[in-house]
Amino acid sequence: MNYNDGRKPLLEVRDLAVEFATWGGSVQAVRGVSFEVFPGEILAVVGESGCGKSVTFQTLMGLIPCPPGKVVRGSAKLGGRDLIGLSNREMEKIRGKDLGMIFQDPLTSLNPTMTVGNQIGEVIRKHRNASSAEARKETLELLRLVQIPEPESRIDQYPHQFSGGMRQRIMIAIALACRPQVLIADEPTTALDVTIQGQILELLKKLQREINMAVVLITHDLGVVAAVADRVAVMYAGEIVETGSAEEIFARPSHPYTVGLQHAIPNPLRPDRGAIKPIPGSPPDLFSPPAGCSFAARCPSAMDVCTSFGPPAFAVERKNSADTGKRYSACWLHHQAAPTSLREVVTHAHV
Repeated sequence: MNYNDGRKPLLEVRDLAVEFATWGGSVQAVRGVSFEVFPGEILAVVGESGCGKSVTFQTLMGLIPCPPGKVVRGSAKLGGRDLIGLSNREMEKIRGKDLGMIFQDPLTSLNPTMTVGNQIGEVIRKHRNASSAEARKETLELLRLVQIPEPESRIDQYPHQFSGGMRQRIMIAIALACRPQVLIADEPTTALDVTIQGQILELLKKLQREINMAVVLITHDLGVVAAVADRVAVMYAGEIVETGSAEEIFARPSHPYTVGLQHAIPNPLRPDRGAIKPIPGSPPDLFSPPAGCSFAARCPSAMDVCTSFGPPAFAVERKNSADTGKRYSACWLHHQAAPTSLREVVTHAHV
């Protein structure tokens, strides 16, 4: 699926499937995921906990344990080079240099026995063959870039001497040390208060513009998506069920799951929408996923075909002519034979 017109993607993932072997059987954590990341954009991958967001990108980074993890099929090309199947030694040359990652919890991700300066500097020394003096100079510049006050004194401090927001900035500095082509931010604001969340998001947007790198933002927070994303991929039960520009997806969601996500969050600006409406039911058991649409059991508009056959990704008409991206939705309601009364659930769902 080509989600954009004309530009060549930096990162191109096709039909990626990942399983984990357990005593109870194989968990199909990622089931045929395809997406593209283009230069200079922020792609948000959104979905509830356990939908496979983090596993997808940890696989691309070569960070899932094998075993029990296993890539069943698929490819992930960064600059035309397939990351799947590379040895750990080969991935070490790519991680941090071409593909950076900010992890969820900075307190556990940082080494408590090393100063923050040494943790940033070791990335520079490894990938740039820089001397200790050169690495320290570059580390100071990175600390200034991520707006750490008094970097000359704080460079020799340890993680426990920083606040949660400052530790997150240190993680961003480590991820940016070698100016990666693609930066993956996995729930970068989860443990932070609202004020610090806003600062971190603004910082990511600012750095993305200055360095012109692509950013993948993994989150379950639609407020974060609305604040920073250019495009959105909605994930459910190990699959991407909808993709398109952030503006289009927020204004006109085209998949019942996306509609449900939006109705399940408070909207103080639209009190006329009434009380929060949680999505009924539970996600499917990924030990034995359903034969048809993974959302069918929770969908208010499910048809007979939904329980028997998995839907393809249907192209969805764009309402905004200024939006150059393409929209796709994996939902049978977009088939031309779907009843109009049911199709209106998504084609007229303004949230």
